[in-house]
Amino acid sequence: MLLNKDIAQKLVNNIMDNLGYNINIMNDDGIIIASGSAERLGTYHQIAAEVISKQQRITIYEGNTSEFVGVKEGINMPFYFHNKIAGVIGITGNPQELENTAMLVKMTAEIMMEQEFLKERTQSHQSHKTFFVNRLLTSTDSDDLLELSQWASKLGYDLNLKRIACLFSIKYSSETSSIKSSHNLDLIKKHVLDIIKASPFHSKQDISSSIDVNRVLVLKTIHGTDQKSIKKQITDYLTPILEKINNKYPINIIIGIGSYHNELLQLHESFSESQVMIECIEKTNLSNGFYFIYDYILEYYFCKIPKKYHEHFLEIFREELKDKPEISETINALTNNNMNIADASKALYVHRNTVLFRINKIKEIFDIDPLHQDKDRMLLKLIDFYMKYYV
Repeated sequence: MLLNKDIAQKLVNNIMDNLGYNINIMNDDGIIIASGSAERLGTYHQIAAEVISKQQRITIYEGNTSEFVGVKEGINMPFYFHNKIAGVIGITGNPQELENTAMLVKMTAEIMMEQEFLKERTQSHQSHKTFFVNRLLTSTDSDDLLELSQWASKLGYDLNLKRIACLFSIKYSSETSSIKSSHNLDLIKKHVLDIIKASPFHSKQDISSSIDVNRVLVLKTIHGTDQKSIKKQITDYLTPILEKINNKYPINIIIGIGSYHNELLQLHESFSESQVMIECIEKTNLSNGFYFIYDYILEYYFCKIPKKYHEHFLEIFREELKDKPEISETINALTNNNMNIADASKALYVHRNTVLFRINKIKEIFDIDPLHQDKDRMLLKLIDFYMKYYV
């Protein structure tokens, strides 16, 4: 483990600015990597080499400077990383006056190395996890199972556990336009991940990772395959997380939840479903919250059908509604309220008779009866979907 040159130089500058002593920091080869004298950077320090060779400090007093060519009095002290010499601290001055300062610099250098090590290890782990998650979501061939198993073992994950995808989509709310920036969003996303990991319902087997500029994915472990049980487990997991995020940050957050698939190589299907849920909810302007694919199966089917087929069959209906915004609004209100006229009128802030009048117009325009015919009700919902997603 090598001490970062830039960090070492900052340490030297800070000590010199505050205490006034000249300091050199040498690596484990005796090369000066940080110094109060810029011209000495990259040069060989003989005393440091001896300190490393003898594995002990060398103190130079004014009376014995003649033993070493071009050396001033001071302390040359080894510093350690994981019980091995990592380099040498050299401080010029009266050794008796420098003792405490030398120990402080040594301790600081060792702490900084430990912090750098932990930082690199964390970054390496995160990089490996990001790669692993990407492989999980793109692997569809049984030949990939061995590689996935090896990566899972390396990262400490049990691939035999059941998991479903919970996809977090993070966006600024309309009230936060003044703080909008990719940097701020990236920082918020990191904090969201921290909140997720700190949840008492988040286990070490839950795989969480940032996967996009504004999205976080959790492959959540579940117990059993009963849909009601899964829904309760996920609700118990996400409710406190969402509350904490909403209380802390002025953002809109929507969580799409896929279904459980009983094969590891089908985990990408759960992820795909969670993506569709995000798309559906964002286009229907629903509020912050979490949404299960099982509650939006029809929307999922709609989104899986290629756009060209929707256009072929449904564009003619949109054309009919182009100059009739009140009819479009009524279709939306009816489909959102299970064809209930009273609820639709409340949603539209109009009288019940107005809604009845518009329903008659719908019957007249499209030659359908959505209040009494299931197939016509389904058609009206498809028309509404098309208007939401493609117009």
